[in-house]
Amino acid sequence: MKKMKFTKLLPAAFALMLLGSAAYAATDNASSQLQITVPEFINITKESGSVETASATFDDSYTTIKLSPTLNATFKVINNQPDRTIYLKGTAPTSGSGEVNALYGTDEQQMKLVFTNITHQAEEAAVTNITSGSGTAFADNANAIAFAISSSAKFAPDSSSGAQDVTGTFSDNTASYQISNGIYNPVYTIGTTAEANTFSTHDTNGTYQATLTLTTTGP
Repeated sequence: MKKMKFTKLLPAAFALMLLGSAAYAATDNASSQLQITVPEFINITKESGSVETASATFDDSYTTIKLSPTLNATFKVINNQPDRTIYLKGTAPTSGSGEVNALYGTDEQQMKLVFTNITHQAEEAAVTNITSGSGTAFADNANAIAFAISSSAKFAPDSSSGAQDVTGTFSDNTASYQISNGIYNPVYTIGTTAEANTFSTHDTNGTYQATLTLTTTGP
Protein backbone atom coordinates (compact mmCIF):
# COMPACT_ATOMS: atom_id res chain seq x y z
CA MET A 1 0.00 0.00 0.00
CA LYS A 2 1.30 3.40 -1.07
CA LYS A 3 1.69 6.13 1.52
CA MET A 4 -0.23 9.41 0.82
CA LYS A 5 1.85 12.51 0.58
CA PHE A 6 0.67 15.74 2.20
CA THR A 7 1.95 19.05 0.82
CA LYS A 8 2.51 21.57 3.55
CA LEU A 9 1.14 25.05 2.90
CA LEU A 10 3.65 27.77 3.34
CA PRO A 11 2.65 30.31 6.03
CA ALA A 12 2.66 33.23 3.54
CA ALA A 13 0.36 31.46 1.07
CA PHE A 14 -2.06 30.55 3.85
CA ALA A 15 -2.21 34.17 4.97
CA LEU A 16 -3.09 35.30 1.45
CA MET A 17 -5.95 32.81 1.32
CA LEU A 18 -7.39 34.26 4.53
CA LEU A 19 -7.13 37.82 3.26
CA GLY A 20 -8.80 36.91 -0.02
CA SER A 21 -11.77 35.35 1.69
CA ALA A 22 -12.20 38.46 3.88
CA ALA A 23 -12.13 40.79 0.85
CA TYR A 24 -15.15 39.08 -0.72
CA ALA A 25 -17.33 39.15 2.38
CA ALA A 26 -21.06 39.70 1.66
CA THR A 27 -22.70 43.19 2.13
CA ASP A 28 -26.39 44.08 2.45
CA ASN A 29 -26.36 47.42 0.49
CA ALA A 30 -24.61 49.33 -2.32
CA SER A 31 -24.88 52.87 -3.70
CA SER A 32 -24.35 54.39 -7.15
CA GLN A 33 -24.12 58.19 -7.15
CA LEU A 34 -25.58 59.59 -10.38
CA GLN A 35 -25.03 63.18 -11.55
CA ILE A 36 -26.43 65.45 -14.27
CA THR A 37 -24.61 68.56 -15.49
CA VAL A 38 -26.99 71.39 -16.45
CA PRO A 39 -25.25 74.20 -18.38
CA GLU A 40 -26.05 77.90 -18.12
CA PHE A 41 -28.94 79.00 -20.32
CA ILE A 42 -29.97 82.42 -21.58
CA ASN A 43 -32.22 83.14 -24.56
CA ILE A 44 -33.03 86.74 -25.58
CA THR A 45 -35.45 87.17 -28.48
CA LYS A 46 -37.39 89.96 -30.14
CA GLU A 47 -41.10 89.18 -30.04
CA SER A 48 -43.53 89.46 -32.92
CA GLY A 49 -45.44 92.19 -31.08
CA SER A 50 -42.71 94.73 -31.79
CA VAL A 51 -43.85 97.76 -33.83
CA GLU A 52 -40.81 98.99 -35.75
CA THR A 53 -42.19 101.35 -38.40
CA ALA A 54 -44.10 104.63 -38.02
CA SER A 55 -44.95 107.67 -40.09
CA ALA A 56 -44.69 111.32 -39.02
CA THR A 57 -47.16 114.18 -39.30
CA PHE A 58 -46.64 117.85 -38.42
CA ASP A 59 -48.53 120.92 -37.35
CA ASP A 60 -48.89 123.89 -39.72
CA SER A 61 -45.88 125.68 -38.22
CA TYR A 62 -43.67 122.59 -38.51
CA THR A 63 -42.72 122.81 -34.85
CA THR A 64 -44.43 119.64 -33.64
CA ILE A 65 -43.92 116.11 -34.95
CA LYS A 66 -46.27 113.23 -34.16
CA LEU A 67 -45.66 109.54 -34.85
CA SER A 68 -48.26 106.90 -35.71
CA PRO A 69 -48.52 104.08 -34.83
CA THR A 70 -46.68 103.98 -31.52
CA LEU A 71 -43.30 102.30 -31.85
CA ASN A 72 -42.27 99.62 -29.38
CA ALA A 73 -39.53 97.06 -28.94
CA THR A 74 -40.83 93.88 -27.30
CA PHE A 75 -38.42 91.23 -26.02
CA LYS A 76 -38.50 87.90 -24.19
CA VAL A 77 -35.75 86.71 -21.84
CA ILE A 78 -35.48 83.13 -20.55
CA ASN A 79 -32.80 82.63 -17.89
CA ASN A 80 -31.69 79.82 -15.52
CA GLN A 81 -29.12 81.81 -13.54
CA PRO A 82 -29.98 83.16 -10.07
CA ASP A 83 -27.94 86.34 -10.55
CA ARG A 84 -27.39 87.55 -14.11
CA THR A 85 -26.99 91.07 -15.49
CA ILE A 86 -28.78 92.13 -18.68
CA TYR A 87 -27.99 95.39 -20.45
CA LEU A 88 -30.12 97.65 -22.68
CA LYS A 89 -28.18 99.70 -25.23
CA GLY A 90 -29.36 102.19 -27.84
CA THR A 91 -27.47 103.13 -30.99
CA ALA A 92 -28.02 105.27 -34.08
CA PRO A 93 -26.05 105.58 -37.32
CA THR A 94 -23.91 108.65 -38.00
CA SER A 95 -21.59 109.80 -40.77
CA GLY A 96 -17.98 108.85 -40.28
CA SER A 97 -18.42 107.40 -36.78
CA GLY A 98 -20.86 104.61 -37.62
CA GLU A 99 -23.21 103.49 -34.83
CA VAL A 100 -22.96 105.66 -31.71
CA ASN A 101 -24.62 105.65 -28.29
CA ALA A 102 -28.13 107.04 -28.65
CA LEU A 103 -29.70 106.12 -25.29
CA TYR A 104 -29.65 108.70 -22.51
CA GLY A 105 -31.55 109.71 -19.39
CA THR A 106 -31.45 110.03 -15.61
CA ASP A 107 -32.43 106.48 -14.68
CA GLU A 108 -33.88 103.33 -16.24
CA GLN A 109 -37.40 104.76 -15.90
CA GLN A 110 -36.53 108.11 -17.54
CA MET A 111 -34.75 107.07 -20.73
CA LYS A 112 -34.75 108.75 -24.13
CA LEU A 113 -33.59 107.55 -27.54
CA VAL A 114 -32.09 109.52 -30.45
CA PHE A 115 -33.10 108.61 -34.01
CA THR A 116 -30.89 109.72 -36.92
CA ASN A 117 -31.44 110.11 -40.65
CA ILE A 118 -30.01 107.12 -42.53
CA THR A 119 -29.75 108.96 -45.87
CA HIS A 120 -28.72 112.46 -44.82
CA GLN A 121 -26.63 111.20 -41.94
CA ALA A 122 -26.10 113.20 -38.80
CA GLU A 123 -22.67 113.95 -37.40
CA GLU A 124 -21.76 112.19 -34.16
CA ALA A 125 -21.66 115.64 -32.57
CA ALA A 126 -25.35 116.08 -33.37
CA VAL A 127 -26.20 113.00 -31.31
CA THR A 128 -23.85 114.03 -28.51
CA ASN A 129 -25.46 117.48 -28.49
CA ILE A 130 -28.72 115.80 -27.52
CA THR A 131 -27.52 112.97 -25.24
CA SER A 132 -25.21 115.21 -23.23
CA GLY A 133 -27.61 118.15 -23.04
CA SER A 134 -24.70 120.41 -23.99
CA GLY A 135 -26.73 122.63 -26.29
CA THR A 136 -30.16 123.34 -27.69
CA ALA A 137 -29.39 124.97 -31.03
CA PHE A 138 -31.34 123.14 -33.71
CA ALA A 139 -28.50 123.47 -36.22
CA ASP A 140 -26.18 121.66 -33.78
CA ASN A 141 -28.29 118.51 -33.79
CA ALA A 142 -29.36 118.42 -37.42
CA ASN A 143 -30.82 115.10 -38.64
CA ALA A 144 -31.09 113.74 -35.09
CA ILE A 145 -34.42 113.63 -33.22
CA ALA A 146 -35.02 112.32 -29.70
CA PHE A 147 -38.08 110.60 -28.29
CA ALA A 148 -38.81 109.49 -24.73
CA ILE A 149 -39.18 105.85 -23.78
CA SER A 150 -42.28 105.14 -21.70
CA SER A 151 -41.64 105.30 -17.95
CA SER A 152 -43.38 101.93 -17.64
CA ALA A 153 -40.46 100.30 -19.46
CA LYS A 154 -39.02 97.53 -17.29
CA PHE A 155 -38.37 93.82 -17.15
CA ALA A 156 -41.91 92.60 -16.60
CA PRO A 157 -41.60 89.18 -14.88
CA ASP A 158 -43.70 86.23 -16.00
CA SER A 159 -45.15 85.22 -12.63
CA SER A 160 -46.00 81.73 -13.86
CA SER A 161 -42.27 81.09 -14.31
CA GLY A 162 -41.42 82.22 -10.80
CA ALA A 163 -39.55 85.29 -12.05
CA GLN A 164 -39.15 88.12 -9.55
CA ASP A 165 -39.52 91.89 -9.97
CA VAL A 166 -36.41 93.61 -11.30
CA THR A 167 -34.75 96.86 -10.28
CA GLY A 168 -32.61 98.53 -12.91
CA THR A 169 -29.92 101.20 -12.95
CA PHE A 170 -28.67 103.58 -15.64
CA SER A 171 -25.14 104.77 -16.40
CA ASP A 172 -22.79 105.16 -19.37
CA ASN A 173 -25.73 105.37 -21.81
CA THR A 174 -26.77 101.86 -20.72
CA ALA A 175 -29.56 100.45 -18.56
CA SER A 176 -28.58 97.46 -16.40
CA TYR A 177 -30.93 94.89 -14.88
CA GLN A 178 -30.22 92.20 -12.30
CA ILE A 179 -32.48 89.26 -13.09
CA SER A 180 -32.95 85.85 -11.50
CA ASN A 181 -34.31 82.51 -12.68
CA GLY A 182 -37.40 82.75 -14.84
CA ILE A 183 -38.96 84.38 -17.88
CA TYR A 184 -39.22 88.14 -18.46
CA ASN A 185 -41.07 90.23 -21.04
CA PRO A 186 -39.45 93.69 -21.42
CA VAL A 187 -41.40 96.18 -23.54
CA TYR A 188 -39.98 99.58 -24.50
CA THR A 189 -42.59 101.96 -25.89
CA ILE A 190 -41.42 105.07 -27.76
CA GLY A 191 -43.16 108.41 -27.25
CA THR A 192 -45.07 109.85 -30.18
CA THR A 193 -43.80 113.45 -29.93
CA ALA A 194 -40.19 114.64 -30.08
CA GLU A 195 -38.26 115.86 -27.08
CA ALA A 196 -37.93 119.65 -26.83
CA ASN A 197 -35.24 121.30 -28.97
CA THR A 198 -34.48 118.15 -30.96
CA PHE A 199 -36.84 118.62 -33.95
CA SER A 200 -36.80 121.47 -36.49
CA THR A 201 -36.47 122.24 -40.19
CA HIS A 202 -32.80 121.26 -39.85
CA ASP A 203 -33.99 117.63 -39.71
CA THR A 204 -34.06 116.66 -43.37
CA ASN A 205 -36.82 114.45 -44.73
CA GLY A 206 -36.09 110.73 -44.92
CA THR A 207 -36.01 107.62 -42.74
CA TYR A 208 -34.75 108.02 -39.18
CA GLN A 209 -33.47 104.99 -37.29
CA ALA A 210 -32.41 103.85 -33.83
CA THR A 211 -31.71 100.38 -32.49
CA LEU A 212 -32.43 99.01 -29.01
CA THR A 213 -30.43 95.94 -28.03
CA LEU A 214 -30.76 93.65 -25.00
CA THR A 215 -27.56 91.78 -24.30
CA THR A 216 -25.46 90.07 -21.63
CA THR A 217 -22.45 92.10 -22.81
CA GLY A 218 -21.75 95.12 -20.64
CA PRO A 219 -20.73 98.61 -21.78
